[in-house]
Amino acid sequence: MPESAPTVGDPEAMRELATELLGRAELIGSAPVGATRSLDDATFEGAAADRLRGSISDARSQVTDAASRLRDLASQLMVDAATVERENEMLKAQAAREAAAAEREAAAADAQTPTSQPSPSSPETAAPAEEEAP
Repeated sequence: MPESAPTVGDPEAMRELATELLGRAELIGSAPVGATRSLDDATFEGAAADRLRGSISDARSQVTDAASRLRDLASQLMVDAATVERENEMLKAQAAREAAAAEREAAAADAQTPTSQPSPSSPETAAPAEEEAP
């Protein structure tokens, strides 16, 4: 059974993870919109309302930053997947070259090894004996 070429990673799995991260970034990024809209629609005044609006504003900023970091991570993961894919292809090509070289060396060694020929007096090469007539 031939050995598989070494790899440095699974680019398809990396792309799948990047896609998942983008989906989560979208979900996280849209979360504060509903809370902000509900607060904006409410009649709520005074110091408590100001504190709540400030807290929601801070939370929205943190969530937006987190979503942005997830998108950045997903983008970098896509770039890294392409790099891993190229490295895997180079390793595969190198393994194929090494296997071809090993096959050529083995063929050359076989060609230099003398094969044993049966001698003319051996039973394999002797002429068949004529059968005697009854």
